Amino acid sequence: MGKTVTVKGWLRTAREADKGQLLFVELTDGSSAKGLQLVLSKAACAGMEAVAGCGGVGASIAVTGTVVRSPATATKQVIEVHGKSATVLGAVYNDDGTYTHTHTEIYIHVHTQTIHIFYSPPKPSCVWS
Repeated sequence: MGKTVTVKGWLRTAREADKGQLLFVELTDGSSAKGLQLVLSKAACAGMEAVAGCGGVGASIAVTGTVVRSPATATKQVIEVHGKSATVLGAVYNDDGTYTHTHTEIYIHVHTQTIHIFYSPPKPSCVWS
């Protein structure tokens, strides 16, 4: 407790509180089912506005802050990180508000490279003769 750390990962959830003055972020790096809660304050965390506007779930961020004991008693959450600085590494939205990876048309080469992700109808479990 009390150590300064830098954590990096993807936003799993984000919610604002106190009329936009606080941002609660669940950060995941994919190594466990449970993420790490980050508390970003507009007054204490440089870059909080950038994280709030990056598009939410799926954006990648880096946050430097202090590890503290979590006041949450209803959950099994033991620690959280109070952010001092935050950087958006990869936003979900572009600067013009559009998604980063959108396809307006799907070309034939995309279908041939990703055929495994398209729907396949169910096959019968037995064959009647």
